[in-house]
Parts: sequence; C-alpha cells; structure tokens
Amino acid sequence: MLRKASIFFLMDHRKPFGAKGEEIAKKYLVKKGLNFIDQNFYTREGELDLVMYDSLRKEYVLVEVKTRKQNKFYPGEMSVDQRKIAKMYQAGRKFFARKMGIEDLDKLRIRVDVLVVEFTDTGVWCRWTHR
Repeated sequence: MLRKASIFFLMDHRKPFGAKGEEIAKKYLVKKGLNFIDQNFYTREGELDLVMYDSLRKEYVLVEVKTRKQNKFYPGEMSVDQRKIAKMYQAGRKFFARKMGIEDLDKLRIRVDVLVVEFTDTGVWCRWTHR
C-alpha cells in the first residue's frame, strides 16, 4: 500500500516574537525623538525592520531590530556585520526610490542603527547602537 506524502507547514514561532520586539523598538525610538516612517519593507536584498527619521541630525535611520530572550550566547548587536549593513543600504536605496521617489541618495543622510530588545526575568531592555 502506497502512502501519500504529507506536507506540513510549520509556523515559524519566531515571527510573533520578532514582531513584538519591533513594536517595542518603534515605541522606544519615537520616545527618544525619532519620527516613524515605515516598517517591514521587503526587497530581494533583504528587509528593513524600521525606517525612521532623526530630525535633530537631519538623517534617515535604517534600523535592524534584534529581539532576544536573555543574553545566552552573544549580544544581538554582534549578528549585524558589514555584509548585513551593506544589504540594508541596498534595501534602503530601493525603499527611497519606490516609497519616496528619491533616486539620488547622495542628497540624503542615511545611517544604520541596531536596536536590541531583550526580554529578561527582570523586564524588557532596549540597547540602541549607532553604526
């Protein structure tokens, strides 16, 4: 007797956890004075978790959010290397062209930041790193 192959779709349990971290990060950055522009912009090069504007420095901020439960192995900031930053700039180029109609990025000031949202036994902590 032949059995049909079953296909199971496994839900990625990290998605809701990561989305919760992104919402906390967005609120944190708005409280710190940044203006929210967009969230979860996807391109072939990668995703931009948050796009913010720092009106004090007059620059756009591409934010990579890392959500963690306790600091078990290494800090979340360490998972954002130069290759990831380059991909974020490529995704940013597409974001500004598609969403804002800006093709020439030389006219913009853009930086990449990393915000780690860490859930611990004592609460939720945010660490914001400028790159």
